[in-house]
Amino acid sequence: MGKRGMSQIVTTVILILLILVAIGAIWAVVNTFIIKGTDRINLDQFTLDLKIKYAKVNFTTGIAEVRVVRNPGEGELTKIKFIVEDDKNSEVFDEDAETLYELGERTYFLDLLSRPDLYLPGVTKISIAPIYIGSSGIETIGGITDTAGNLNSDFEGRNIEESTNPLCDLDTDCGITDWIPGTEVCSDDLGAVMQYKDEYKCIDGFCAHTQPKLVKEDCTGTDFCSSGMCTSEPLPCVVETDCGIDKYVGNPTCSVDETQVVQEWEDFSCIDNFCSSLIDDKVKETCEGEEICYNGECFIPVECSQNSDCSPGEVCREGECVLEEVINAGTIRSTWPFGVAEYFDSFDLPITKENVTTGLYVIFPGSSQSGCLKIKEFYTPDFVGGISYIRLNQTPTNVSDGNNYEVWETNYICSIS
Repeated sequence: MGKRGMSQIVTTVILILLILVAIGAIWAVVNTFIIKGTDRINLDQFTLDLKIKYAKVNFTTGIAEVRVVRNPGEGELTKIKFIVEDDKNSEVFDEDAETLYELGERTYFLDLLSRPDLYLPGVTKISIAPIYIGSSGIETIGGITDTAGNLNSDFEGRNIEESTNPLCDLDTDCGITDWIPGTEVCSDDLGAVMQYKDEYKCIDGFCAHTQPKLVKEDCTGTDFCSSGMCTSEPLPCVVETDCGIDKYVGNPTCSVDETQVVQEWEDFSCIDNFCSSLIDDKVKETCEGEEICYNGECFIPVECSQNSDCSPGEVCREGECVLEEVINAGTIRSTWPFGVAEYFDSFDLPITKENVTTGLYVIFPGSSQSGCLKIKEFYTPDFVGGISYIRLNQTPTNVSDGNNYEVWETNYICSIS
């Protein structure tokens, strides 16, 4: 009886130990998933705040211009993913963003023609997502933080001012598609002659120009490509110059990190009295200082191209945002018609249309006229001693004789006065 009781106790203990071992094994597996999961949960993805200030697509060149603003928020930002979508496909562009600090802005240029799966006229929206270094030290992709849409709303994204008339009806309206002389090279497997080609296409009334490297001739039978031509036997040689002159081929492009201009270089060799050639990328120029490489050239990216690129109270001057200053100011001599005051003149208005033009904003400090009015028309005198006058875009107004006026380029002054 005692032995039987002892046996039951031993059995119970063994079962408990087996259960504990099983629990330990299950916990080890579950704990691994928990650790991996928590590694992916990082506060940085909630504090990194990227916004698109504007996005536009030039449907002639195929270049998308996107200005990104980084709002306050911690996180070690390394890159930005740009997701470009047409009505069927999407493509992702990775762009460096290590120097895009909090409150900073950066304009990025994306070559949409480099992604043949994108249907350029159908590009509708661009989204952005941050790539950052998480607390675990691993580079992590965050969620989409902002999206710009309706890029093709007025022809497929073109500025309204630029899209009033189609540029073409036929491909030939854009240019002559033809091979570029002197750009013949061999394919990597020496089975074909490749050559660069100027290609012009008319897409929905707008021109697109590319220079792809295409197969011009397939070498058949036992023939193979040598020195940019199909041949049955290697060219005999004594010195390298018998095979050809080393040269750049194709067109300049940019390195992946956008710091260098690179171009394919064909290097001829004479080995055992037979010619061979090797094509490889060669650095043609290294961008210096603040320069970046774009479209095969080094240049300093401009801070702005239009006033809307700048912060409120600033205007764009020669690619740089500067504080806006009053264009013209003075005292009103008279207004008319009586009780309407649609027009006013002043001895302080310029007698030429150099600075003051239609579409600018006028504010009347200290008067009963609130806010800004726009210049509908500006008239200059056509005789000596005449006075310039302005027609306003609103009637009636509260402008009176003797009021002060100021002319500004943007309506920012209206929001703070």
